[in-house]
Amino acid sequence: MLNGESLRKLIEFNKNDRESLDFIKSCIDSFEAYHKAVFDDQTFQIIYGGALEGEEYRDGRTAVDRTRTLHHNGVISNVKILNRLAAGYGIEPVYDGTVSEEMPYRRKIADAVFEYIENIINNRS
Repeated sequence: MLNGESLRKLIEFNKNDRESLDFIKSCIDSFEAYHKAVFDDQTFQIIYGGALEGEEYRDGRTAVDRTRTLHHNGVISNVKILNRLAAGYGIEPVYDGTVSEEMPYRRKIADAVFEYIENIINNRS
């Protein structure tokens, strides 16, 4: 799970530094970009799985999967960055699990990001 309190503290420490806030926001924005890439990957399979054949389907599927993987790797990098920033301020990690591109860790980070996004949406004002 992502630690929303750590993110809030990180934002509070940087509230007077627009450049740092923009950087933190870009890291968090990568969560939604990854979420969208997963959605696009899944909907491609649902929509075109029975409509496209052979090379056309494989090429399209490869493209959306590549995009999803790139966004996933970006999320992992951004979680590492946020954890380093938090540590620099003496804040608990934003993500307390193993941050790695290896399985099963990359899946656990993805699940934490999806849960964080869901919490943001469910608690919107």
